[in-house]
Amino acid sequence: MNMSNKKYTVSIIDHSGIQQTLNFDFRNQQVQNLYFEVRALMKQLFEDNAEMISRLFPQKEITFAVHLEQEKAENSGTVLACFDAGKSEGNVFYFHVYYTTIQRIAQYIIDPSDSYPYLEISKIIVHELIHAADLTMLKENISIAELGYKLYGTDNYNLLRDVDSPDYKWDIQNALLRYFQIFRNEGVAILGEKLLSIQSGPMYYRGMDDVIDHFKDDLSHIFKLCEGFNFYNELEKNKVYYLFKKLGVEAYQIGDLMMLELLKTIHPEKAIKIEDFIIDLSNTDRRDLSKEDIYELLALCMRVDLSMYVRAILNNQTLNGDDAFPKDQFFRCCAIIQNESPNTMVSSFAQNIGACGHNKDSKMFIALLKDLLGYKMETQELEDNYKMFSENKQDEDVYISLQIKAEQLMLHALNQGNEVAIWALTYLFDEQDYIHDELPILGWQDDWMVLDAAVKMLS
Repeated sequence: MNMSNKKYTVSIIDHSGIQQTLNFDFRNQQVQNLYFEVRALMKQLFEDNAEMISRLFPQKEITFAVHLEQEKAENSGTVLACFDAGKSEGNVFYFHVYYTTIQRIAQYIIDPSDSYPYLEISKIIVHELIHAADLTMLKENISIAELGYKLYGTDNYNLLRDVDSPDYKWDIQNALLRYFQIFRNEGVAILGEKLLSIQSGPMYYRGMDDVIDHFKDDLSHIFKLCEGFNFYNELEKNKVYYLFKKLGVEAYQIGDLMMLELLKTIHPEKAIKIEDFIIDLSNTDRRDLSKEDIYELLALCMRVDLSMYVRAILNNQTLNGDDAFPKDQFFRCCAIIQNESPNTMVSSFAQNIGACGHNKDSKMFIALLKDLLGYKMETQELEDNYKMFSENKQDEDVYISLQIKAEQLMLHALNQGNEVAIWALTYLFDEQDYIHDELPILGWQDDWMVLDAAVKMLS
């Protein structure tokens, strides 16, 4: 029964000869109209699971175009289904369901006494529907790739789209961003799949320390891959392709727990509740979580865009504890992206700026920026730059956060002549910062760290 008052239209599309393949493979089963029963059950599965997560879709009328496809295999295994973010728009969502999944539906229809195939297929569809509800962030990934193409070019624009191709043209920026995209996007979908699917026993068997260690190890692989390259160097295709296949598997294993861990940094006011979620999901005798709590948690996750995700990694206390997340390597890669020789200046700067904010060390903060910039802006120059900066409209969360912090600092700079505020704003408005502002997501991270440290010192 449709309780959400939403209308779902599910179109099952077969342009790949699935009917003939299915009829041939199951020709000895003596089941009439098997292909049409498979289509009907798949349609029902999409409708039922869409209804279950209807609160995550803002649209009142939704169309799902489900394309039946032949087998698709990759190095990491057989592809069961995928959501097509490139084609999806507005209230029309495109999916591809591959033959292994179609076979499982057929097997369940032939022998419904075994419910395992049905439950597994339902989980697969929930996973892809979560991706569909997360369309805004998936579109962000596409726009990042397209902007990278416009800024730096590539030999073949079509290859830019197909990031799963071994012939994809990888540069360091896209390698870094792709890494974060994999973990962010799959983390949300896997979490939704686990929370909304029927499952007994604990959902997680790995401790958080183990998850953090694996995440850091993967980061080290990425950083080592980028080490020694300038921005315009193309990375070795086979190495990057292999690494991202490995990371894809790892994201399915720990991406959801990493999302929960980073969510505590993004929403510290909800940290205790999120930690309770992690504990509950790791216990054998876990309590039943309320639908209200589940949807609230998933909605929070879906609002985490890529810039928030990267910033949370840089500021998460667990990742940056005694065995710290390798910020120096991260910012060394940022120096490479800046098309400069890798050196310790960028990583030292980032580390010292963070320490200034934590220790409220205004003298060291001013000395760092004075050494880097050489000058501070006068009042009129600050006002002129701030006017342009505040009127510029961008969707990136990190840019919006910068505008809020800049407004706070302008009050200190203009009303009190505060040196910390003046130097921080000079860094923000000066064109010679450490990371090009034009770079999607990564471009504003250094500015954000400087302004965040300044706001902490003045609070």
